[in-house]
Amino acid sequence: MLLNLKDRVFPQAPELKNWNWLLSPGKWNVDQKEKNISYIHLSHSQGDFEFLEVPEFINYSIFISYYQYQRFFESHPQMETSSCYVIKNSIEPIEITSKDYSNKIKMVFQCEPYRGLDRLVMALSLLKHHQDIELHVFGNLDINKAWGLDLELENSIKELCSKDSRVVLRGRTSNQEVRDFLKEAHIFAYPSTFEEVSCISLMEAMSAGLYCITNSYGALPETGIGLTKIYPFNVNSEQEAQALAKEIEKAIDTLRSGTFDYLTQAAITNKTYSHEERLKEWISFSNDINH
Repeated sequence: MLLNLKDRVFPQAPELKNWNWLLSPGKWNVDQKEKNISYIHLSHSQGDFEFLEVPEFINYSIFISYYQYQRFFESHPQMETSSCYVIKNSIEPIEITSKDYSNKIKMVFQCEPYRGLDRLVMALSLLKHHQDIELHVFGNLDINKAWGLDLELENSIKELCSKDSRVVLRGRTSNQEVRDFLKEAHIFAYPSTFEEVSCISLMEAMSAGLYCITNSYGALPETGIGLTKIYPFNVNSEQEAQALAKEIEKAIDTLRSGTFDYLTQAAITNKTYSHEERLKEWISFSNDINH
C-alpha cells in the first residue's frame, strides 16, 4: 500500500503527501492535530476501528471495495459516510498469447491455504475420472506456524494433498513466479472461507485468461466484475466441495469446446484494474479534498 502511494500516486498527486496516512494493516497513528486519511485493506472484523466514528480524528476514509465499505458502515454506523471513498486495487497486466487445453488442465490455488484449500482438494477427489487435471498450490501449508491458526485444519489440508498425486505443491514463491505460471495455467478455483474485501490473486488470474471459479463469499463477486463463474458459499465444506466439483467439470468442458473467450476477459480485466485507471481516481480524490 505504502509503495503504491509513494511510487505511483504521490508523484502525480503531490498534495496527498501533506496528509497523515493511516494504513491498515499497519500501526494506527491518529493525531487530532494532523489531517488524517485512513486507507483500509482489512475486513471490519480484523481490528479496532472505533476511531472511524470520530469525525475530528478522521478527515477521509478510503476503502478498496464497495462490499468492504458497506460492511464497515454496518459495523460502524456513526461513521461519516460523506467523507468515504472507494478506490479499488490495481494490477500489472499479464501478457498472454494462447492457451492449450488439449493435454493437462492446470488448475491454480494461489491464496493462503487456510482460506479454502481443503474444500478445493475435496472437490478434486470427487473428480477421480479426470486424471488430466493438475492442481498447483502456491503457498505455505504450515499455516498454523504462519498465522497461529488451527493445527487440526493444517494437518487435514496436508493429508488431503498427500493423498492425491494430481496436487502439485509449489510452496511460497515470489509473485513474479506465480504470474509467470498463470500464463500457462487454465483454471483458477477459490472456494473461499475468508471474507475477502478485494482479491488481487483473482484479478491476476482473470488478466492471465484463466477460467475463474469462486464462491459468493465477501467481495469475490464484486472483484469478478461479471466475468467469473460464481456459486453460493456453503458453510458445509462437503456440500460446497460437491458444488465446486460440478463447476470444475463444466469448466473443463467449456475450455475444450473452444467457447471460452479468455482474450476478451483479459482485455476487460486489464482496463478495469489497470494502474492508469486507478491513478485517475486518486487524482480525482486529491482534487476533491485539496481544492
